[in-house]
Amino acid sequence: LDAFLKLTKEVGLFTKDTPYPRNLTIALGSAENYPIDVANAMRVLAKHGMYSPYHLIDGIKLPDGSKESMFELQEKQVFRPE
Repeated sequence: LDAFLKLTKEVGLFTKDTPYPRNLTIALGSAENYPIDVANAMRVLAKHGMYSPYHLIDGIKLPDGSKESMFELQEKQVFRPE
């Protein structure tokens, strides 16, 4: 249970708005999450264990063809790719 709760915090599922109960009822679906948070947590699997907060716009393409980034990507490894 502790390892699961730690992982939910690392991938952004366990927040102050959506706290998980500290009991085994989470296996039955007693926890609440926003769909965007669940989709972002599932993205960790496709990215081989790397987590980064979701964002809607990553940059702006200027008329001359160059791209201006809106923010710095902050990724962290939450579990091994294997």
